Amino acid sequence: MELKLLQEFVSLVETQSFQETSERMNISQSALTKHIHKLEDELGVSLFDRSTRSVELNEYSRAYYPYAKKMAELYEQSNAAISTMLSHGENIVRIALTPALVHYGGVEVLSDFSRQHPQYQMEITEQPHVVELLVSQKCDFVFAMENDAMDDRMTRLLYKVDRLVAVFPVSHPLAALHKVTIDQIRGERFILHRNSSGEMHLESRKFVQLCKSAGFKPLVAANISSISTIVKMVSQEQGIAILHRDHIPEDAEGIFWAELTPPVQSHIYALYLSSKQMPAACKTFRKYLKQTISKEKTLEQS
Repeated sequence: MELKLLQEFVSLVETQSFQETSERMNISQSALTKHIHKLEDELGVSLFDRSTRSVELNEYSRAYYPYAKKMAELYEQSNAAISTMLSHGENIVRIALTPALVHYGGVEVLSDFSRQHPQYQMEITEQPHVVELLVSQKCDFVFAMENDAMDDRMTRLLYKVDRLVAVFPVSHPLAALHKVTIDQIRGERFILHRNSSGEMHLESRKFVQLCKSAGFKPLVAANISSISTIVKMVSQEQGIAILHRDHIPEDAEGIFWAELTPPVQSHIYALYLSSKQMPAACKTFRKYLKQTISKEKTLEQS
């Protein structure tokens, strides 16, 4: 069976349009029709209901689709793996990380790897959404905070664990406490951490969900993308903030932070595709990463 027939079948199921599929696959509609007939002859069944002007799926096309899609994806992935090795060679590691990784020693880890393995070259990309780059095989490893885009195709290495804290101005009545509950701060005005497009960062999403579970909606005084601006606003008594502990600058003045209790943790992962064939540089980086994580866990436990 020709792979092209499977790819065209998958596209036709997804678009349910001969015209759209012919444009997507860059073939004529007559050629597409012949190819679908050929596939049906090989399978011995009719895959589509052509009694109307539109393309309608039947029980055979619905049953065959997930297998055809998987075969087409595996073919594309195998080609991408070879293409990556040919275009980038054995000596390049492509890494994508989110801006938050600066708070978790990400730059130091990558720099240390470069010093230990000068024979390898790293291509580093920073952007908010990096998991998509991994799925599309535009990078080999990503460092990212936990999110819904992670799935079973990826191997997760737990890189760091952070926790949520409430940040108060030093004049606040709760500033003397080391731990606070959600009920103790429910009446406060909050400064939430959002990016420039208005999307809430992980700590803000977790906090809003925590408030919902506690039966109230937080009063939001501001939505700010810069951590330094958030800290400055808190110090000026414009509200309190909920941040990850490791994001708070050590030299910040005029503020005090207290851990939320019960503790609310966030996880930072190093990810790579489980089924992808790795060139030598990537295998070396994976080994280095596992050793680094193991060493840090040992230090934390000692």
